[in-house]
Amino acid sequence: PNPQVRAQAAISLTYLADPSTEDALVRALEDSEQTVRLSAARTLGNLRSQKAVKRLSEMLAAEDVTTRQAAAAALERIASHESLEPLKKASGDPDPTVRQQAVRGLASIGDKSAIDTLKARLQDAEPQVKVQAAMALGRFGDSSGLPVGFELLTSEVPLHRQQGSQIIGMLGDEA
Repeated sequence: PNPQVRAQAAISLTYLADPSTEDALVRALEDSEQTVRLSAARTLGNLRSQKAVKRLSEMLAAEDVTTRQAAAAALERIASHESLEPLKKASGDPDPTVRQQAVRGLASIGDKSAIDTLKARLQDAEPQVKVQAAMALGRFGDSSGLPVGFELLTSEVPLHRQQGSQIIGMLGDEA
């Protein structure tokens, strides 16, 4: 069948709310067409499918950056402890979008064993990776991200100032 039809079918399965669709979507992660694999990953993330965690974690090592991005985004939504170590590793990916998704995934999982990995991302060359790491650390009650928050307050970009305020606000009196 047409790859576009298979990709749309993968997306449409989100709305069925039928547990049997998960198995079909996990199989679709192996499809020969990238659009189908990416659609399946997005849908499995939306379904917060625990069945997909192992395969999505494996996809973080794919050569193709789009595949790694889709896998990291799906794992962020699923927030499974099983993906903790793969996301820690992906936080050092060469692609900044993968790193950012991985950091957000670590925050979503909420396991304090990710704190050292998040602290390392405070030195990231990509500003939004640093911001996400500082926000994640703030959620853990760790003040290591405060310098990033204070730096953002001086930005001319309103969104950056807002992010800085959020980081500082998470820590209350510690700031």
